[in-house]
Amino acid sequence: MRNAEGCVWSPPVEQEGLPLGLVVAVALALAACGGPTQQADPAGVDPVDPRSADFQSGTRLKLPFWSSADGVTRWQGTIYDTARGEPCIFQRAADGKRRCLPDTSILQEDLFGDAACTQPLAAGAGGTPEGYARLYLATPACEEGARVELREVGPELGRDPAYALSDAGCVLTTPVSRLVHYRTGRALPPDLFVAADQVVLPATEVPGRLAEVYLRAEDGARIRMGLYDMQEDVPCTAQVTGDGATRCVPAGSYVDNSSGDLGRPDCSGPRIATALACRQGKADLVALDDGACPRHVQLYAPGPAWPGGQTYRQSEQGACVAGPVVTTPSVQIVDALDPARFARLEIRHRGAGRLRDTRYQEAGASTSIAPSRWVYDSLLGEPCAFGTAPDGEIRCVPSLLLTLYRDAACADPVGLDILGGPCDVVPANYVAADGRLHAHGDRLSAPPAELFGIAPETGACQSANVWLSSTFSYYEIGPAISAELVAATSVTYQ
Repeated sequence: MRNAEGCVWSPPVEQEGLPLGLVVAVALALAACGGPTQQADPAGVDPVDPRSADFQSGTRLKLPFWSSADGVTRWQGTIYDTARGEPCIFQRAADGKRRCLPDTSILQEDLFGDAACTQPLAAGAGGTPEGYARLYLATPACEEGARVELREVGPELGRDPAYALSDAGCVLTTPVSRLVHYRTGRALPPDLFVAADQVVLPATEVPGRLAEVYLRAEDGARIRMGLYDMQEDVPCTAQVTGDGATRCVPAGSYVDNSSGDLGRPDCSGPRIATALACRQGKADLVALDDGACPRHVQLYAPGPAWPGGQTYRQSEQGACVAGPVVTTPSVQIVDALDPARFARLEIRHRGAGRLRDTRYQEAGASTSIAPSRWVYDSLLGEPCAFGTAPDGEIRCVPSLLLTLYRDAACADPVGLDILGGPCDVVPANYVAADGRLHAHGDRLSAPPAELFGIAPETGACQSANVWLSSTFSYYEIGPAISAELVAATSVTYQ
């Protein structure tokens, strides 16, 4: 289901039989499943270079980005450490600092290569081993992100014994056979990697309540991370609230179970919310989705304390049944908060070319902030995002239905929309077929008898009946779109 930044969806159950490649294809198609609600397109606005605010490479860390001829750019989301010649991601390092550490799929296994349990093992899928193993360290309470120690990857364990810690001490054990286990060497000093601090900077020249959160690296690299509500003194994100407006809403200090747990055996009375153990950076509120259409977040003040114990909930059959036993501090959800307490955001398009930079702007402030991942295609009249187009080129692609086929030769395409649900979300306008962008045609009155999909890694046409459901919508393929999508260039270094 769509929100201000795109959509959230739930895959069908029992997907074990779906080929991995088709799962990847589905994920890529759904990455463009919706865009933000748009304001009227302003004319005559000079193009701006968002890189000056959104992201910036440093002397060592480089941030590749997409760039169109219109001057619109978007960070690709990856970072490259030129000094070490490898990609990296920011994680909490062993010294407690955020550092750009090389990513690795070889992970700690809680196993050891010696009878004293002092030589940790790591495990991966096999093949050519990566140069590092990631081990997780004890992390202070409420510190954001687990601390990571990188170690050199040693030889395979092979047939050597493995050990694990238990109540009986360090005991012999049998590793999981489907993984390849490696010995680990020396720990790499954290200061080999670029450190960064999270900073809050004013977002507008005219005083406003919102500021921006950046990750600022010691080599000068900078990445915009989000928004910060100076009045509430907490980070916040764009969400649609009960009054229909998009507002910058902070995370709450309490969590409500999605099943709607209640404190009385007859399922009457207020819902129960439990307090989070770590409340730093969170507001004193409860945020919940009550399932109403259109979907939005409802905000509540924490009510009277609830003493804990057995909770109750409504079953799918309407019966009142026992829920979990709650032992942590909890409150009753009673009084709604006025959404106007939080800053209202508006979507603005900037630029004079076909593609317009899309940004949130605090209502009443003069400067646009917080770029949406979406760009606005003024010719198509809707959002698009940089990615692989139907012709295989990198272009700004609008929301697409998932392309599947009604025949085992994958020659009879059909568009799949899984986003309708109880709120009847408007489907995407387009679907890819035969390497071209098409409008979708009429909705089918019933699901096809069978469905097939093309696996990207092999090009084979294979069964995709997992996407057959009476809750999904299927569309005929309409006419091809004559307008060519805007191409983008990948810029590795700024």
